[in-house]
Amino acid sequence: MKYSSDKMVNKGSKTTRIELIIVLANYYKHRDLPTELHKHTTNPLEDLKIDYKEVYNLVNNKYFYKMGADSPIFNGLSLLSEGWELNDLIEIVSEWRENLWNCEYKSN
Repeated sequence: MKYSSDKMVNKGSKTTRIELIIVLANYYKHRDLPTELHKHTTNPLEDLKIDYKEVYNLVNNKYFYKMGADSPIFNGLSLLSEGWELNDLIEIVSEWRENLWNCEYKSN
């Protein structure tokens, strides 16, 4: 629930900016594994229409996860920062943490 307290990535999406940052980190961490990604990773990618599978056998639904320039990492980062600026990500996380702190402070 605490990740849903941030601004949405874009109008009409159900994914917050902080969720996307976490999703991109999880995607990167698990991208080489043969197992399927967890729904907490794939659902936001699908919500934001970020393609993450490279299908190589449509009949048997065989695929691998996209890497390189087609990776969701780059597509997701572009939604968070036009110029791929690390400072933009730091600002998003800092703003989220401050809002989280304020909410916790108000509830006590």
